[in-house]
Amino acid sequence: MTKKNWLAVGIIGGILLLLAVISYFYMTQRKIVQKRVNISVVVYGSTAERWVAFKQGVDQAASDFGGIVNFVVLTESGSSREQMEQIDRELENGAQGIAAAVTDSSGMAEYIGSISNRVPVVLAENKVEGSQAVTCVEANAYEMGQALAHQAAEGTAKEVPVSIVLMGENKSSLKERLDGFRAGCADEGRKIEQNFYPSRDSMSRILESGKENILVALDDLSLEMTEKVIRDSEADIRLYGIGSSEQIVFALDQGYIEGIVFQNEYNMGYEVTDTLIQKIRKGVADEAMEIDFHQATGATLHNPENERLLYPIIQ
Repeated sequence: MTKKNWLAVGIIGGILLLLAVISYFYMTQRKIVQKRVNISVVVYGSTAERWVAFKQGVDQAASDFGGIVNFVVLTESGSSREQMEQIDRELENGAQGIAAAVTDSSGMAEYIGSISNRVPVVLAENKVEGSQAVTCVEANAYEMGQALAHQAAEGTAKEVPVSIVLMGENKSSLKERLDGFRAGCADEGRKIEQNFYPSRDSMSRILESGKENILVALDDLSLEMTEKVIRDSEADIRLYGIGSSEQIVFALDQGYIEGIVFQNEYNMGYEVTDTLIQKIRKGVADEAMEIDFHQATGATLHNPENERLLYPIIQ
């Protein structure tokens, strides 16, 4: 082999070696960047179907960005104490960050502020009072309440009485939805008669009145419980609400519920998880986007966009 050929072989070998070194460092750095992180998502108790689409968003973002998720749903009667104890267990078990849909915006404020000094925390749907630095991924709850008021007004005569079904105002989203609904009713010239707890005993007078009434529920659980109460009654009740669980969508399709306003649960779960993983890896995260919300009635339920959002298991 000539000297010229040896030189060519040396050059080619050097290039191959350089490429090998570059590839090694690239793959090493890639593995470091893509190291999976452990996160826990702890959400307030509701029916099992309440969190289906949200969890799908969480799982997809975890798959996209390298997260290992432990997803915990509290019992329906779960208190703020139960949620705090559960989060403490998650941290003891190695969670590097916490996402939470809190049971009580006021009662958990101090606790959330405290743990956010130890690990990254992202909230879903409900803010906590006095902890503005803690990111909350949410839809505009006030505007959702307004939209619900306009939807109910459009579907009924002006003289039909309006009442609210509410289990409490311990979550920030419920307070804001209620404020928005009241403002929307004022815009429509509709008076809110009274508030009810979603039980047959509480609503007995309206069930037995023999008159047309509008009932409005501001969250999934209240809407589901109210729908169960009025389904077997002969009362002339027009039921509207906020929520998108499987039971609610079925009741809307069957005509037991007149209309709903619902947030994009999948997007919320995805955004919460993406934001939390960014905070764990980089210490900061892009500003969380406001989650979109939508409306559906029996007539619009099967529009393509509503079907995509409301039947997440089928998609």
